[in-house]
Amino acid sequence: MKRSAALLVSILISGLMWASTPTVSAALTPEADLIARINEFRAGGGVPDLALDPGLSAVAQSWAETMARNGAGSHNPALSQVVPPGWRAIGENVGWGGDIAAIDNFLRNSPVHAANMLNAQFNRIGIGVVNAGGKLWVVEDFGAY
Repeated sequence: MKRSAALLVSILISGLMWASTPTVSAALTPEADLIARINEFRAGGGVPDLALDPGLSAVAQSWAETMARNGAGSHNPALSQVVPPGWRAIGENVGWGGDIAAIDNFLRNSPVHAANMLNAQFNRIGIGVVNAGGKLWVVEDFGAY
């Protein structure tokens, strides 16, 4: 009886510990979560992973801050002038919403945005994310270098 009770307590504690262990995506920053999601999407399309580029990320972050400040999403009209030099092709996805998964899902299901994510020319990405009042503003800047 004591052995059964001890075993039951042990199983319950193990279950609680397992249930409270955060998932990998929960432990990631929003930026790392997005690049992991994008590279997973690319892998499913047979396209190589993108490398995170600090210069593109600075541009993306700056534009995400602009969108959040203005309270409106739009593409960066100066993108070709502000991304790091040497690019052969560039692209941009912007999104906003309550969480990274929902924004990523929207972009994947939009043909124009999915085309950027799956473009085999692109080999680098910059990610910008701003949380303003519980709303996430996301910019994904793609580059072929």
